[in-house]
Amino acid sequence: MKTRRKIIITLIILFFCTYMCNSQERQIISIGIDPKLAIVGAYDYEPTPVLHIHFEWLTSLERYEIGIRVSYANLKPVKYYDMGLLYNRKINLFKTEAVETLAGAEIGLIVRDYPLYETQKAYFDYGINAQMRFWLSDWFGFYVKGSLSPRNDLDYYGSHQFAHFDGELGIAINF
Repeated sequence: MKTRRKIIITLIILFFCTYMCNSQERQIISIGIDPKLAIVGAYDYEPTPVLHIHFEWLTSLERYEIGIRVSYANLKPVKYYDMGLLYNRKINLFKTEAVETLAGAEIGLIVRDYPLYETQKAYFDYGINAQMRFWLSDWFGFYVKGSLSPRNDLDYYGSHQFAHFDGELGIAINF
């Protein structure tokens, strides 16, 4: 119960941190999935596809973006939640507004629900990311994103790595 309260308080704080940016140029909402988990699955011993959904709400300014991120994966038997803040710097490699390139940092919490032990654990999470957005119109586009983070929550499985790579594909809405 205490972990759920921490999650709710963290989400409220993250929402207000993003909402308080009154000088915004535009807002971007993006929704994506992890293609590897959707096709191959999360575990070597069980190749069942896993739905890992990512949601971001970004305030986009002239040279950078700040926002909140939330993700959920229906892993079995352990549920996975991830939430946090992110900062992206715009690095426009292309001379067109139809393609945006970004690099940034993220910080947050990973929460794992361990039903076998009837407990939840929260882990501090941080990492870096790179992203490309392809705008098909003024308000709609798609993106490709890659993230690197230490992922200390994977110690439970004995598969902790210095840098864990996550890929993401999704759609973006600009308003």
